[in-house]
Amino acid sequence: MVNGPQNASPIFLQTCLEELRVGASRRELTTRIAEHLSAAGVGELFEQMFARCERNYEAMRPRLVGQLFSFLWAARRGLRESELRELLGTSHEPLPARTWSPVISTLRPHLLQREGLLALTGEAMLKAVSRYYLDSRDDRRAATSTLADYFVRQYPSTRSLEELPWQLLWSGRVGELTSTLVRPVFIAAAWDHDPEDMLTLLATLRFEKIAIGSIFRENHAALSSTLESACAVGQLLFALGENISAEMFVFAAIGHAKLRGDTESVEEFSTTLALIHQRLGKLAEAESRLGQLIDEARAGGRMVQLALHTGNRGAVLREMGRADAALACFLEEEELCRSLGDSSGRSAAIGHLGQIDYDRGHFTEALTRFEDQIMQCRKAGNLRQLQSALGNAAACHAAVDRLEQAMALHGEEEELCRRRGDQEALQVSLGNQVRILQRFRAADYDRAMVLLEEREALAKELGDPAAEAATLLQFSRLYYALNSTQFRAAVSDYAGRAAILADKHGLSKLAAEIALWRSKAISRDI
Repeated sequence: MVNGPQNASPIFLQTCLEELRVGASRRELTTRIAEHLSAAGVGELFEQMFARCERNYEAMRPRLVGQLFSFLWAARRGLRESELRELLGTSHEPLPARTWSPVISTLRPHLLQREGLLALTGEAMLKAVSRYYLDSRDDRRAATSTLADYFVRQYPSTRSLEELPWQLLWSGRVGELTSTLVRPVFIAAAWDHDPEDMLTLLATLRFEKIAIGSIFRENHAALSSTLESACAVGQLLFALGENISAEMFVFAAIGHAKLRGDTESVEEFSTTLALIHQRLGKLAEAESRLGQLIDEARAGGRMVQLALHTGNRGAVLREMGRADAALACFLEEEELCRSLGDSSGRSAAIGHLGQIDYDRGHFTEALTRFEDQIMQCRKAGNLRQLQSALGNAAACHAAVDRLEQAMALHGEEEELCRRRGDQEALQVSLGNQVRILQRFRAADYDRAMVLLEEREALAKELGDPAAEAATLLQFSRLYYALNSTQFRAAVSDYAGRAAILADKHGLSKLAAEIALWRSKAISRDI
């Protein structure tokens, strides 16, 4: 047995030994070893284990083993023993201990146990269960639908927040899922429990072409009826880059907080509102609001809030072109975070200082700061900051013609944006990747076109005229770079549409850039 080639896999060897321990007498040992070694791989060995368990435990309770493994396969994070017993029991009582104990004691070595949840051990077992018990789409949907029904009955428990939305999605019950998400109590509790999980869920829904922003806007009255739900939806939409929709809910949250006399929440939502205004190009409003928050935090001796507001104000000032004032803010932010021992805040300050270095053409110094920030974010699991730091580091590589390194970092940034559902940051990343693709010696114009088409769709979905106009300008430049008379009309058409959008929305800086481009493109015979 030791020399069997399959035993190079630790999982195969462990499973084989466990099966021999529980299922082979001394007289059967040679036969059972040969049987196990006849398995081509660990997947077939798992199937032998399933069949053995069925023979041993399904005489008194038909389909016990199959249902147990099916539920574990369907669960997102795993299931508690009490949950499994309830699922495997009747509507009146859980599976009796005399039936449950023998089977779980046999299977426990083959399962993961984390935070009180039992789960399948890995990809090999997931595939084996799927192939053996859930071969059809209907079988898989039945398993997830059963879990969905179970966790509907468990609501509003924490476990239902973790499992119910995903089980509804996987079982194809999307209507029930969206109805659940727009319940004020549910969305508030789910966001408070695990914001990143909710962002991942909504990013998945977007991939399925479900208009998240529209669903929340259509239920604005109900979702704005409480501070908790308005706060949750406002922050959620802000994180997804749905800035105009987020603004509605954040205003509602501020109103509720003022009525309650909850000054801490007023400050928190006012900060979010300032960041929304920054994204929407309302820089003067954002800077004014942040200035007021800084004065209030300084007067009240609230150093943590002071550091946060100072960093945010610096970002707005940088965007306004006031580099010296921005630098002063970032230096104060770093010093405050250092004195407070705030590692997350200091990481943000390092990124801000890196942006100033980048603006001044100090690309090596900027990259050093961004790499430090990336390391700290990975260590802390801060995905939001990591996403930004990766994009900034990519820009530094691109600035000194290290294009391969830049594209690799943008690739990781893009993956994070999609995972977190951050459409605002995603459309920026796509635009930056197109600029780099055009600089390669053998430019991949087909890939660039695909990225721009997605960026344009995102900009329209977000209601972001600046991003849409910038994308149209990129289309014009891309067709220009193809250097063919057949694309002359496209160059002019995209530039013209970009100009109309920029003028309509008062995007003066972008409008000037477009005008300069149009004069160049028209004056040169392409």
